[in-house]
Amino acid sequence: MYSNWTADPLPDWRTYALAAERLVSGQSPYADPRPFLYSPVMAALMVPVVSVGYPAFAFAHLMALVLLRDRWLIAVVAVSWPFWTDLAAGNVFTFVVVLAVLALRDVRWAQYGYLASCLLMPRPVQLPVLLYLLWVEPRLRWPFVGMTAAHGVLVVPWLAQWWEVLTWIGGYEADKPWNYGPSRAVGIAWLAVGIPLSAALLWKRLPGLAGLAVSPYWLPYYLLMPVAHQRRHSKTTGEPDTGSTSSRRATPTPGPDSGASGGLVRTLASLHDVRPMTFEARLIGYPRIGPNRELKWTLERAWSGRLDAEAFAPRIAELRQAHLDEQHDAIGSAVDDYFLYDEVLETALMLGIAPENEAARIGDSAFDVLTDLARGTPEREAWEMTKWFDTNYHYVVPEIGRPIGTLRPLPWREPLGQPDTTWAILGPYSLVKLSKLDPALHPADLAAAAGEAIWTWVRDHAATDEHFRLQLDEPCLGMVMDDADVALRDAAYANAADLLAGLGQPPIVTVQFGRASAETVASLGGAGFAVQVPVDAVASMRSTPAWEAQPAHVVAVMDGRSVWPDDFDAARAALDGADDGRPTYLVPSTSLMFLPVTVEGEDLPAGFQFAREKARALAGWPSALEGGSAPDVPQPPPVEWPEVGDLVARASREERRSAQADLDLPPYPTTTTGSLPQTSEVRQLRVSLGRGELDRAGYDAAMAKLITDSVAWQERMGLDVLVHGEFERTDMVEYFAEQMDGFHTTSNGWVLSYGSRCVRAPILAAPPSISEPMTVDEWRVAQDATDKPVKGMLTGPVTIVNWSFRPPGVADDRLFWAVARPIREEVGHLVEAGARVIQVDEPAVRERWPLPTEDAPRLREIYARGVRAALNHVFDQPAHVQMHTHMCYGDFGDIVPLWSDAGVDVASVEYSRSKDDSYIRQFYGLFSDGHLQIGPGVFDVHSPHTPGRDVMTERLHHFRAFMDEVDLWVNPDCGLKTRRWEEIEQQLGDMVAAARELRVASA
Repeated sequence: MYSNWTADPLPDWRTYALAAERLVSGQSPYADPRPFLYSPVMAALMVPVVSVGYPAFAFAHLMALVLLRDRWLIAVVAVSWPFWTDLAAGNVFTFVVVLAVLALRDVRWAQYGYLASCLLMPRPVQLPVLLYLLWVEPRLRWPFVGMTAAHGVLVVPWLAQWWEVLTWIGGYEADKPWNYGPSRAVGIAWLAVGIPLSAALLWKRLPGLAGLAVSPYWLPYYLLMPVAHQRRHSKTTGEPDTGSTSSRRATPTPGPDSGASGGLVRTLASLHDVRPMTFEARLIGYPRIGPNRELKWTLERAWSGRLDAEAFAPRIAELRQAHLDEQHDAIGSAVDDYFLYDEVLETALMLGIAPENEAARIGDSAFDVLTDLARGTPEREAWEMTKWFDTNYHYVVPEIGRPIGTLRPLPWREPLGQPDTTWAILGPYSLVKLSKLDPALHPADLAAAAGEAIWTWVRDHAATDEHFRLQLDEPCLGMVMDDADVALRDAAYANAADLLAGLGQPPIVTVQFGRASAETVASLGGAGFAVQVPVDAVASMRSTPAWEAQPAHVVAVMDGRSVWPDDFDAARAALDGADDGRPTYLVPSTSLMFLPVTVEGEDLPAGFQFAREKARALAGWPSALEGGSAPDVPQPPPVEWPEVGDLVARASREERRSAQADLDLPPYPTTTTGSLPQTSEVRQLRVSLGRGELDRAGYDAAMAKLITDSVAWQERMGLDVLVHGEFERTDMVEYFAEQMDGFHTTSNGWVLSYGSRCVRAPILAAPPSISEPMTVDEWRVAQDATDKPVKGMLTGPVTIVNWSFRPPGVADDRLFWAVARPIREEVGHLVEAGARVIQVDEPAVRERWPLPTEDAPRLREIYARGVRAALNHVFDQPAHVQMHTHMCYGDFGDIVPLWSDAGVDVASVEYSRSKDDSYIRQFYGLFSDGHLQIGPGVFDVHSPHTPGRDVMTERLHHFRAFMDEVDLWVNPDCGLKTRRWEEIEQQLGDMVAAARELRVASA
């Protein structure tokens, strides 16, 4: 039946037909007159194909284009001369190219089909893609070996003839050296150049260009290969295909090769009015505390013994799943960042980083080890806790005392194997940068070991979990790096280059503070990581190799720490024209854990967005950027903020000491830093008032009794300067925000601070003011109950601003000054009421100090000007008033000079947990008119552990070595509201005993 076909109109089809006819008749497919170049198995496969006739075969060519599922790729193939030549000659190479495109996009049936095509119709142009697939897809290797073995058995009868045809150069088309491309002779000659060039391009993971280098004949097709290179296409963009998983976004995207191919993509896009760049909205973190603080209550019940281990694990699993479901509902994907206490601590534990006696227990008692290191025990102190960059979140500082081994996920951190869910872990570079290291250990060695442990575990896990996605949180990469930092980064990622091969998409590296340098983005991009960049850096980044090195773009388009709506138009302008064929993930700048969960149920003006609203808004941005209309979001009204006032000098330190002498304080005076335990009774009083179950008079009377009882208790303990206890205050910032105009407060806007502790950060929307005193009544109750001085207790303006949601676009100095004015007014009310000791707490004065990024000098100048002016304004009080402040949990070294104009008399400063006296020494020597009096914290209030009188005495002796005894106060390192009365009775008893011991020794 094949003899009816003539050779002239369909030469390639005729070749297949003759080979099939000969095979059916028992002859060799390689007989003259027309040589058959392909496998005899191919001739057998053509028997049923040819029987359906050429028109059906031509129609199959058109249907093959549909499989590409990409308008511009289809257009390029349809207008190329090889496609029409295939139609005219009846060739099958179009099908091979379509298989190659789909195989590079991780369509599994196409991958196996392409492997088979390389055996059935081998050509040099196929080898680079074949080698690439076998290189990056280990799961294909043994199947290909099996295919090759089976194929070898089938072709044994024709092997010699086939080999002769394959290796024959002869004169075939020698008279037509450029008939659609190089002749066989020219092609063979080119291999001497093409094969080495192809190998080099393949090593650079550019299989399409490598194919071109081997055989330029098929250039119009193989220009498609670079842009089809995107790994795991279906999982990255949600492109549905046979045997792959579909996700939320369904627009296909070309891949990450650089250079000319990117330009080709953009050119073709403009020619065909197609936008190859696609956008997908993603989160990089979400509030894990829960809409109603479910994690808090679960942890605290476990710590108190009210929830046993058997019930604890299922409850955590339930809350973790709810955490993921909430994200999926809002945005279609999720990041699994469900850490119970702190990502830094838990990453360290997964790497076996713990004291030797605790490390052995991680496998069986991981939660107990976490609790011991984070909270301490009656027998040992906790690890240090400090601020997380410039936020009010705190992390536990790991202490690395020996080499790092393997990674073993904690029970609640085992990946769940769920689609569209990314597993998060702290990256190896930041882990080492944020830890305390034994001097005998080299940082680069630790980073390399941590990285290798993570990469090894990821490779092993990804081999069994097809849904696994990876996110590495590397906040330290956003800081300015010196040569040692670069070496540390390179060591951390030295062995990660092949990680992409086993994953469904490029691992994401988040840089949630500052911004990674172009060199860092290029370095990690070359290793297969997609590195987060801020949207305002896109324009400058596009002009560097860093942009081209990225396998996918991760662009921070929303402020993850702001409750104000984000600027969609700015994001659209920045991303317009950035098309290069790679997928672009739109993310918030940080994890949304720094926001409350939702504005639902809150009495707030329209426009404010918390985490849930941010996620839902972000979910709509991709379609808007791809041609839709901009989101219509109401904006809170703008306001004017006051200019910063001038500095005014307070009376000299000598004058102030003289005016305050009648306070008649003993050497080493003892005090607390403000708050006393807030028991369930205290909290219930506030709840009853809010529900209307208790009227204001009854509430005030109950509070007065708590205050007078606490004053009597402090006198019994032997404290010298007392406090009223702050029982009426839910939080040291929220309490004042509720009483000042210009703030919005919430009923359920909880934000995690550390562990299970949460705060309800207010929203600073306008310059605040007060119409009546805020703290005088409670102070009077306490002072009337004792002859000892009682401190008036206020939160300082810098801390109020830094622990509030601030308006976007307003400089630090104006915000600090605006809040300083009502706080100064309140200090004046206390002075008028007779207060002789007033404490203005500034634990967050360091918190928003601009991080060491490239633009830090300019931003720090503004911040410093604002702090100086605000502190000077508040502390400028009459000489007879002793002005105290309190600072805790942060590296205050950089901001010590900002206090030089404040006129502060006494500072209580955290010491017991950090054991760092460097900034205390700086404070002590700061002022030119005498020394600041300082109370270094002698015990950690966040732990039930008391170091005992002897340790506290030893700590005080440490400070006597460089401080005059008249300058040394004795106090805890922070407020006591989170502790129980029985705990602080022991701790404060030891503290007072230590102070008395020093008084006796110095008498």
